[in-house]
Amino acid sequence: MFIHFDLPCDRKMQHKLHQMFRHKIAEWKKVGLVSRAILTYHYHTPSVPSDSLYVCLELPTVTGEAAEEKLSRETIAEIPSRISEFLDRVSKGNHVSCKAIGFMAEIQRVKRSFEQRGEAYYDGAPVEETIRFASLGTNEALGPSAF
Repeated sequence: MFIHFDLPCDRKMQHKLHQMFRHKIAEWKKVGLVSRAILTYHYHTPSVPSDSLYVCLELPTVTGEAAEEKLSRETIAEIPSRISEFLDRVSKGNHVSCKAIGFMAEIQRVKRSFEQRGEAYYDGAPVEETIRFASLGTNEALGPSAF
């Protein structure tokens, strides 16, 4: 299951957290905790409340319902402790909140919203193709040493 961890913060903090996560994602991938990842900045100049670092992880051991954005307690409990503990430390240590969201459902909702306005979301690509493209982009951006 793909889970989106939303970390609202300004550009400077996003860069700091990005460095921390890029190394952890590589480590988690090597031990099989993560199969794919999407790590993206979302900021404006000047900063706005919606600025946020997106850390989206495909966790093969998490079997929760992917059709919902709001994750159940059972699904959250399935997140490997190495990942949840790191997220907790990073959030608390940097005074940043962290919200976990069902990523597939979130992308499907955003895609529908675009389509209702008569706009194409990622040129009308299917959700799985959008995720594949984004995860390949992250893999490429982080470089071969990260994976």
